[in-house]
Amino acid sequence: MNVTFFDPAHAHAPEIKGLNITIHWQYFKLGIVTLTVILAVVYLVMLNGLATQGFDVQILKADQLALHKEIEAIDISLAIPSSLYALESNELIQNLPTAEKKSFLEVRDTDFVFNY
Repeated sequence: MNVTFFDPAHAHAPEIKGLNITIHWQYFKLGIVTLTVILAVVYLVMLNGLATQGFDVQILKADQLALHKEIEAIDISLAIPSSLYALESNELIQNLPTAEKKSFLEVRDTDFVFNY
């Protein structure tokens, strides 16, 4: 009986005869692991960027809300001088003569003119 023992020190990778390429499986496995690690790192970097963009969007939304509140406050402050209360409390309008006793001059049969 002829028995051969496996000696890892003298083992070599199988050869593909058609292409004359020797495949070293250890290097192939190392390449697969390296590629997996690189893809995992790229995925984590992209995921981190996406999460950071979400925080940036929230900050921009808060800034937009603050600007809308500021615009509303400015609109209110601009509307106060033209409000009915502000117009009624104006001294120029308070000094106008009242319209209770007015006298009119008859110019023609149907036309009337205000007389001070």
